[in-house]
Amino acid sequence: QAHCITHDDCVYVIQRIIDTLLENRPFGSLILIGGDIASEFWVYELFVNLLRQTIDELRLYINVVFILGNHELWEFHDHPLASIVDEYRSLVTNHNMYLIQNEILYLDEENHILCIPQQELCALTDEEIRERLRTARTVILGGIGFSGYNHGFNANNGIYRSTLSREEELSESKTFEVLYDRICACLSDKNIIVLTHMPFTDW
Repeated sequence: QAHCITHDDCVYVIQRIIDTLLENRPFGSLILIGGDIASEFWVYELFVNLLRQTIDELRLYINVVFILGNHELWEFHDHPLASIVDEYRSLVTNHNMYLIQNEILYLDEENHILCIPQQELCALTDEEIRERLRTARTVILGGIGFSGYNHGFNANNGIYRSTLSREEELSESKTFEVLYDRICACLSDKNIIVLTHMPFTDW
């Protein structure tokens, strides 16, 4: 929307967004970024680089948690979803930030950030999940969510370009729905931040 023409234009616009994002942030803040940063990986990488650089220059103690949006999937034709997530996660993790997809991120009582990956979540019993998160101060369940229940705005309309089929989208939506239902049931005594790109009604 910013009509950038040159690389310097992109740097300028992204830096203004980051400055607004970080304005008046208290020490120990948690920033949640819900996807659709960019549909081209190099722009996403530029955003992550500039965000890390600005946080460090300002000497802010801020934790940043990302999820992906549908736009982040656009240029990865013929790549399985897991490999796309790994590509973004590698970039984000290398900048000391966090990206989650069908995972739980939590702050323990000493403010350490820990993650329970999807595969481990599925292997744990409800009691083991409750015990792991018993003293957690903040719990975030995050992922794209997808649009399995949206019959008007979904993979058939090209919202992932050619990266994801409708069948894959339905499967991914069901995966997140099942995970959400399970976590809400076994952690009913906790306030959980649910961070998804797609609206609740879509998945």
